[in-house]
Amino acid sequence: MLSDYLILPKDVINSAAKGNTYAKTAVKEHLRKWMEAHGKDHARIEAQHIIIHSISFLKREEIVRYEKELLNFIEDYIITGTTQNGET
Repeated sequence: MLSDYLILPKDVINSAAKGNTYAKTAVKEHLRKWMEAHGKDHARIEAQHIIIHSISFLKREEIVRYEKELLNFIEDYIITGTTQNGET
């Protein structure tokens, strides 16, 4: 099943939420694959799941910032078909 390879380790989620650039790239790649496999609406839901996993160790303002970053990534990808870095 396609979803079987779309599992994101919790330590990657934690590192990305704390600002680790490599982990953030992994999360965004995960969301890109999720959009391609399941569509944009399900990618938004997946982004919410990622945020939920981050709630236990982030402050409220950090959660809001991270959530906005992920949702903006999805919107940018939907509109342009590429990431902010120009990657497809």
